[in-house]
Amino acid sequence: MTDGWSESSRESPRSRESDDYERELALIDRILGLEAQLAEQSVDFALTPSEQLRVEQQIARMRGSLTWRFGQIAATPLNIVSHRMGRRKRDG
Repeated sequence: MTDGWSESSRESPRSRESDDYERELALIDRILGLEAQLAEQSVDFALTPSEQLRVEQQIARMRGSLTWRFGQIAATPLNIVSHRMGRRKRDG
């Protein structure tokens, strides 16, 4: 093989950053979808007190999970930007 072929097979830092960014966006999209589903479900049903307690426990476990915490961290930059953009729209 020539040097051109061997160098082109390496992953560039830019494409790695791009892949990481795409994964982050996919996680944010998944979180937003799950939050929407959760909101839909909570509106559709009138729960008995025992069902309400069970659901609250499930939500507490979900929010305590590593996946949820990672999603919150991944979504923080987007939340900051959208908050600032909303403030500019109100001020302008």
